[in-house]
Amino acid sequence: MFETMTLFTLQQYWWLLVSVLGAALVFLLFVQGGQSLLYSIGKSEMERTMLVNSLGRKWEFTFTTLVTFGGAFFASFPLFYSTSFGGAYWLWMLVLSTFIIQAVSYEYRNKQSNVLGKKTFEWFLFLNGLIGTVSLGVAVATMFTGGNFIHNEMNFTSWANSYHGLEAFANPVNLALGVAVFFLAFMFAIWLGDGYAYNSITGEIFTEPNKYFFNMIEAPVVGILFLLGVLMVLLGLYRGIFCFTKCNDRAIWPVGIGVFLTVLSLFFNLGYNNTVFYPSLADMQSGLTIRTASSSHFTLTAMSYVSLLVPFVAAYMIYAWRAINNKKIDKDEMESDTHVY
Repeated sequence: MFETMTLFTLQQYWWLLVSVLGAALVFLLFVQGGQSLLYSIGKSEMERTMLVNSLGRKWEFTFTTLVTFGGAFFASFPLFYSTSFGGAYWLWMLVLSTFIIQAVSYEYRNKQSNVLGKKTFEWFLFLNGLIGTVSLGVAVATMFTGGNFIHNEMNFTSWANSYHGLEAFANPVNLALGVAVFFLAFMFAIWLGDGYAYNSITGEIFTEPNKYFFNMIEAPVVGILFLLGVLMVLLGLYRGIFCFTKCNDRAIWPVGIGVFLTVLSLFFNLGYNNTVFYPSLADMQSGLTIRTASSSHFTLTAMSYVSLLVPFVAAYMIYAWRAINNKKIDKDEMESDTHVY
């Protein structure tokens, strides 16, 4: 089946899979977002313990999706992986280090041998919720705004400054996506600015005014997904803010689905319609596209068969999620359970 596909079709197929994983990852970042609210929602130690345990039972979904997202990028578009992870390594080290302290915090917060105290690990969780999410958003935003990398004829990557990705924090457009509350500011910034396109025949990269805005018009499916996503997020916010106790416990579903559709449309905007998905600010022709950054036809074909297992993995995650949420966490469980985060 996959053997008969052209290389470009396989590249498009794998960009679809990467986009789905990226959208799922951003949805699952609500765990990290919840950690940043530990002290604003949890007014007492028991309330914080209940919140930590509610999030702690789901943090592995986020971490596993992050690793899978990175692995899929590595296997299908290795040049991006080596360029971003190898060049902007200080930015990615910041992301990964905050996720490491998250895992440690959940395991050691409530242990009797914890000499640092609960609050120390609660602040580690807060830092992961704040710095980890913002840094990851900044890293994704550079796929629109570009990175300072240069490729030579052997595709060896060099970085044009000594900051190796940390300079991305100096760009307010990147921060607008990193701090998701300014998401629309990010969209207007990239819509009104120049985007990066390439000639499908020669491969030459050039700037095009309002490229990312016109992508949503020229590919109506992308624009419709984006519009539906934003509307569902707004519906969820209405339920959570104005509907109070009557329906705010159902706010996560419209928000979650809306976030998934919105991020999915952003990834589609980047990879399709002759768009450069990782522009270079140091050397425009070093920018990456799905044509130039992908693995070989053989590798993509072999991995495509493995990708057929994705629906089964997704089904298991849904089953595990439902099992975890089958019973709401209460005070009695926190006092009697032998394994409490």
